[in-house]
Amino acid sequence: MKKNQQKNSPQAPQWADRFVRWYCSEMYQDEVLGDLHELFERKLEASSPTKAKWWYVWNSLLFMRLYNLKFMQNRFNFSNPIAMWKNYLKISYRHSIKNAPFIAINVVGLGLALACCIFAYVLVEFNLEFNQSFHNTENIYQVYMNGTSSQGKDEVISDRSLLTMGEKMTNELPGVSSYTRFIFQSDNISKGDEVFEETISYADPTFFDFFDFPLHSGNYQAFQNNPSAIYINGNVAKKYFGEEDPIGKMLYVYYEHEKETVEENGETVKEKVTEPVGFEVAGVFGKIPGNISFPTEVLVNIENLFKHKNIDKNSSDTWAKPATFVKLDHMASVDQTASQLQSFVTHYNEEVIQEWKISQFSLVPFMEIGAQREYLNQRAFNQYHIDAEPLYIFGGIAILILLVAVLNFTNTAMAFAQKRIREIGIRKVLGGIKAQIIRQFLFENLITCALALLLSLFFARVFMDWIARTGPPFELTYQNNYSMIGFLAVLLVVVSFISGIYPAFYIGNMNPSPILKGNFRTKDANTFTKTLLGLQFGISFIAVFSGIAMFQNAEYQEGLDLGYDNQNILYFSVDKEKAKPFLHDIQQVANVDSALISKNHITRWWRETTFNHNDQEQNVDFLEVSEGYLELMDVKLIEGTSFFASQEKGHMETAIINETLAKQFKDQNPIGQLVKVDSVEKYVIGVVQDIIYDGYDKVRGSNPMVIIPSKSEEGFLIIKTLPNQLDAALVDIKSVWKKHFPYQPFSGEEQAQLMEDSKLMGNIFKELFLFLSLLSTMLSISGLFALMSLTINRKVKEIGIRKVLGASFQQIFVLINKPYASIVVLAWLAGVSLGYMVSFKVILSRFKYHIDPGATPFIISLVVILLVTTITMGGKVLAAANANPSDTLRTE
Repeated sequence: MKKNQQKNSPQAPQWADRFVRWYCSEMYQDEVLGDLHELFERKLEASSPTKAKWWYVWNSLLFMRLYNLKFMQNRFNFSNPIAMWKNYLKISYRHSIKNAPFIAINVVGLGLALACCIFAYVLVEFNLEFNQSFHNTENIYQVYMNGTSSQGKDEVISDRSLLTMGEKMTNELPGVSSYTRFIFQSDNISKGDEVFEETISYADPTFFDFFDFPLHSGNYQAFQNNPSAIYINGNVAKKYFGEEDPIGKMLYVYYEHEKETVEENGETVKEKVTEPVGFEVAGVFGKIPGNISFPTEVLVNIENLFKHKNIDKNSSDTWAKPATFVKLDHMASVDQTASQLQSFVTHYNEEVIQEWKISQFSLVPFMEIGAQREYLNQRAFNQYHIDAEPLYIFGGIAILILLVAVLNFTNTAMAFAQKRIREIGIRKVLGGIKAQIIRQFLFENLITCALALLLSLFFARVFMDWIARTGPPFELTYQNNYSMIGFLAVLLVVVSFISGIYPAFYIGNMNPSPILKGNFRTKDANTFTKTLLGLQFGISFIAVFSGIAMFQNAEYQEGLDLGYDNQNILYFSVDKEKAKPFLHDIQQVANVDSALISKNHITRWWRETTFNHNDQEQNVDFLEVSEGYLELMDVKLIEGTSFFASQEKGHMETAIINETLAKQFKDQNPIGQLVKVDSVEKYVIGVVQDIIYDGYDKVRGSNPMVIIPSKSEEGFLIIKTLPNQLDAALVDIKSVWKKHFPYQPFSGEEQAQLMEDSKLMGNIFKELFLFLSLLSTMLSISGLFALMSLTINRKVKEIGIRKVLGASFQQIFVLINKPYASIVVLAWLAGVSLGYMVSFKVILSRFKYHIDPGATPFIISLVVILLVTTITMGGKVLAAANANPSDTLRTE
């Protein structure tokens, strides 16, 4: 009856209460509303309900004070800010000490993730700022040539142009004001007796008018006035002159030329000799960034290339094809100039004899030539502009790692937040407001993220040293690098905000009443944290699956059957005059098993020719080799015989094909078939296993190949040493080299190095994904451990009661782990599916030869995650199950 009376009694206007809550700060809301309701009850006893309600509205307006307004509270801080932040720091410190193991895992994990992001940013910055160290390049364009092969099947895109193009464009096209050319060459340099091979750049005197290279000492004028001036970078200067000032000193470049000598009998004999040409150091470059198209080490006037290498500078029909840059007038139209340039196509196709015909010329803005690199078939520069695909792969890996770390950070923060609900309830009762509590937790999160960011700077340096093994000149600098500093600041704010905003608002919105009464429920929070945990494990499964696939592929690359033996093989490129004497002395070296000269050799670069069978023509790889070559290289003959054995029976025009080409004969036996190789009829007398010379390629499968005999006395000198004796033989081989080539650095290359690029890339991907799988698994397990700890803490009383009632360990294990087991299974299904796409469709598809998908990565990824999760979950459940129920029940 009393309840019904209260229910029917007049109530204060609810909209007035909402108005008070809107303007009044949380610190004073309960006090103001309590006073208003007390005044309402008094007025109700003395007057009518309508009048009491009007007085209630009026009093709600009168209770507005400067000190209790929300917007004024945010604008004016009536407390001591120093004391407040000291209190925040004190609470953060105590919280960190109490949960040190979890926070340490978070800091290390997030530090590694942030380091990956820093490294990815370095790569992006490297590309975005490519060639930006040069100034006033808006009107500079490079001339590109497009064409098709002689068969009209293959498109050629080259950033090399013809030798006379720059001068012809300047003289005949009104929009072109000047030009400069640039050519890379490997030549030998010395200061004294010791000779080193250096990359020498040859350029026109106008080169420095186009590109403002920094100079540490010297000047640009000498390059225009003195053809014998030479410019070097700091490393070359230190290599040859140490701490001396190199300006004005001499360096010698060795050039080979023909020299006529008169014999005693009066006969004139021509022979090739190598003699030094002196150059005076006129300048030393300052620090040259790595992200430019031509990281020049040594630069000399291009006239020296024409003079000392016997090149007709007035003819384009030479091997010298430079990068040509032109400068357009400010008023010139680029499209109009490019259109006028097409009139040169017919002229140069008639003048130049080459395997492919020019179809068009194009002008590419200087700032865009780096990004065009991946589309080129022929390149004039050894530039390091990163292709888009590797950039996406490394960026994707960095984002995945950061996502796992942030998810784990958020998940752990939620677990900590739910352990602090009593603290929040008491703080709210004592006057703590929502904004203060949110600010407190965001501040704690910011401190933890700042520690992780500091640690990431160390990890990023380690990553940069590790990636330096592959050669690209990436640099990680913070001094005066304002874009990097800005990126780190934004990264810190974004990561700390994203990882901490939900836990902070979750805590700030808690109602103190159910907390202190013990009726607080965390259902929504549990759903959120379980969702985050599922995402973590999904990414972990992607990483573990990919890591296993990358590991398998790296092992596959190590044991790949190349179709020949690439061990204990050393090869040189030699000319006809010196090949035989060099070969004779090499054959006398101890530990050398055999040596010979062959016109062609198994390398990455092949000559292509036409192959015709049954009137079907195609381009094939072409190898022309000497007698004994196939035996020396241990090329595996599948059927038939070698061509030299066949020649003894009178079949002079013979050929050997590989498996891929043999399959095109379909049901016919290729042995004895008449084919045409480069329009010459030959009989197929053998089939060899496919020869693999490059394993890292976007094209899956082997190319068709034809091998024919040759008795050439020039080309390659190939040396095979006794097993495992290559290093021992190298000492004597270098001595023989010094005897025959005193002014040339040793140029022998090991055959085994041909596959090193693909093996290196395989190992890089293997290490990256193993690192990602280890880190993501560690973070996921730590998140699971924190979440299970919270679950067990909430169910301590329930577990105690179940134990008292006779529940077994298995029953308790199932009770706690059942929801997490379903999360792991669902994450595995999603993770391995995405892992398969990442591994086989994105990354391994770049390899010409790679493993095929199998059941191993699917099974091992599940076993690995189940094993570590079982250990984690089992350990926590075991501790809970072994706890004395009397202690837990008494505590509760």
